[in-house]
Amino acid sequence: TSTARPVEAVQVLRETARDNPNHPGVLTNYCVALNYAENISPDEILGAHTQYGRTLAAIPGPFMDAKSFPNPRDPERKLRIGLVSPDLFDHSVAYFVRPMLEQRDRSRFEYTVYATGAKADAMTQRIRQSADAWRDIPRNPDPQFIEQIRADRIDILIELSGQTHGNRLMALRLRGAPIQITYIGYPNTTGVQSMDYRIVDSLTDPA
Repeated sequence: TSTARPVEAVQVLRETARDNPNHPGVLTNYCVALNYAENISPDEILGAHTQYGRTLAAIPGPFMDAKSFPNPRDPERKLRIGLVSPDLFDHSVAYFVRPMLEQRDRSRFEYTVYATGAKADAMTQRIRQSADAWRDIPRNPDPQFIEQIRADRIDILIELSGQTHGNRLMALRLRGAPIQITYIGYPNTTGVQSMDYRIVDSLTDPA
């Protein structure tokens, strides 16, 4: 239950992160808390997220370099785009995903959706019907999840959670696609080194 005490939360998590500088769970909670408290410096926000990214990069796993993917480099073929989210139900993120799928140019883009959450409703069904392929992977181990993405030959992978609950950043640190992007679900950088871009606009990221 939320007690709406972000300043105290940051103080506690700042100290906990100082004592546990390589604990992913502690660091991700620290990162999230920094988005809600006032008078937090940009340097502290960046530092916390960067430390989280370094910690994930140091965990062993089947990493893959962006240039090592065998995806065909044919500019005329359909682009394969993957969407990763636990929030594909009546959730704010889903209201952005649905039109992305329903209004796309089907001659140019093919979408595979990786549903990493367990909750489903009518919105889930509508999104599922609009996708070219759907993968239910709420609890797949990280290597198995990333191998599924690689097997699907995704060109651009868009994750929609950032540091929020249910994210699969631990898996995506391994890189499932040659280009990985974060969008809509989190108001900051993920800090993860294998995430190449973040989609923003003048409202989410004013000058």
